Amino acid sequence: MIVEVIERPPLSLVEEYRALMRHDSVTCAISDSMGRFNAMTSDMRPVFEGVRFVGTAVTVKTLASDLAAAFKAIDISQPGDVVVIDSHGSVNTAFWGENMTMSALNRGVIAAVIDGACRDVEEIRRIRFPVICKGIVPNVAAIAGYGDVNVAIQCAG
Repeated sequence: MIVEVIERPPLSLVEEYRALMRHDSVTCAISDSMGRFNAMTSDMRPVFEGVRFVGTAVTVKTLASDLAAAFKAIDISQPGDVVVIDSHGSVNTAFWGENMTMSALNRGVIAAVIDGACRDVEEIRRIRFPVICKGIVPNVAAIAGYGDVNVAIQCAG
């Protein structure tokens, strides 16, 4: 299922969250305000240090090792969006890389969060595109046409 239009939070709310980034440990404070639950697992790591961002999530639920839904999410993203991929914790196949980063940048996407692996990290580091993932692997997923966009997902717990 591909949901192309989502209800977005008011831009003013997103900007209020962005304003919080001037504070240290804002992620911890947000986790505390959610009852000290609902944060992602400790194995999620940025591909380079200093990654901080706020945006509206465009969600992806992959099917097996298929990138198609992630590319569709980029296609329907708006400037300021974050692509969040539920690849079921797969760390043996990459669900993000340099080509996806370039496509995302062209659409105004500001970051990617992947419950799985990424590749082309040297290029992504050089571009300084924020990616948070569980691992790095050279093997790329296929593009077979399966998966869902803008559906409920579980990303890193």
